[in-house]
Amino acid sequence: WERDFETIPTGKPADDLTSHCVAIDWEQGLEIDLEEYLPAWLLDFGDELSYRVNDEDIDGSKIAVEKDVPEDLLPEIYHVELRNDGNTTLDRLWVVVLNPETRSEFYAWVGQNATNAVWLNLLPPPPSKIIVNAQGHATLPPSAKANWNEPSPFPANNYMHPKASYELRSKPISGGHGHQATYDAQGNLITDSIKAGTADFASPATYINLKRLENHREKDVKPYIRALQLDGNPVHSTDNSGEASTFWTRNLSRPPLRVGPFTQQYLQRRPTTPSGVLQIP
Repeated sequence: WERDFETIPTGKPADDLTSHCVAIDWEQGLEIDLEEYLPAWLLDFGDELSYRVNDEDIDGSKIAVEKDVPEDLLPEIYHVELRNDGNTTLDRLWVVVLNPETRSEFYAWVGQNATNAVWLNLLPPPPSKIIVNAQGHATLPPSAKANWNEPSPFPANNYMHPKASYELRSKPISGGHGHQATYDAQGNLITDSIKAGTADFASPATYINLKRLENHREKDVKPYIRALQLDGNPVHSTDNSGEASTFWTRNLSRPPLRVGPFTQQYLQRRPTTPSGVLQIP
C-alpha cells in the first residue's frame, strides 16, 4: 500500500521518506520474497537490484522471519530499501509481520461494536473551538464547561493524533462512556481522520481506579492500534518514555502513514462527532 496520510516529520529517512507498507500474518517458517512487491517493470532488472533490511544488506530478495510468533500489538517490523548496483535507493518499504491474533481480535471487536450504537448519540457535542491565548494556554469556552474537562496540550511528537495540539475529554455519561476531541494550534476543532478525537466506549476522563483505565485501553485504544497495524503501519504502542508497552498505551512508536480499510472500520465505530458540534461564536 502507498502512503495516503500527511505525517509529522521526524528527521529520520525511514519514517519521512518511506511511502509503502504491507502487513503480513506470521506463520511458522514464513519467508517473505521482496520481489513479490516490485512493480512488474522492475522485475527485468532483478540482477541489478539489491535489498537492505533494517540497515543491513541481505543476500537475495528473501527475509526469513523470526521463528517465534510476535506478541499481539508488538509486530516484527522490517524496513526495506531497494537499491541498484550503484547503491542508489530506488524505493523504501515497511513490512509488518503480525501475530494472527491481531486480526482475529480486531474482527471480534468489529462484530461486538455497532456503527449506530445508542450511546454514541448521547455523548456531548464537542465545542467548535477552544480559547488559546498568546502564550499557547488553552481554556474551555464557558458554554462547554458543563460537559467537558479543561483542555490539555499534546506533546510535539503525538503520533496517536498527528497534527493535533490540544485535546478535550468529556465528563463521563451514564454507562461510563465519554468523548475525546482534538484541536489545532489555533484552537479549532479537528474532525479529519485520525487527527481527530473519537468517542470512547470507556471514558478515561477521571482515573478513579485502574479498572476504568484498563477498560479504556481494551475497548478503545488497543483496537485502534490493531487497525493501524493491519493497514500496514509500522507502529506499536509506547509508554511516556517511548519504550514499547502494551499496558501504558500512551503514544505510538512513529507517525502512521496510512489510513486504510481497517482504520476506517475503527472510525465508523468510534466516530469523531456522533452527536454533532457545539458551535462557539
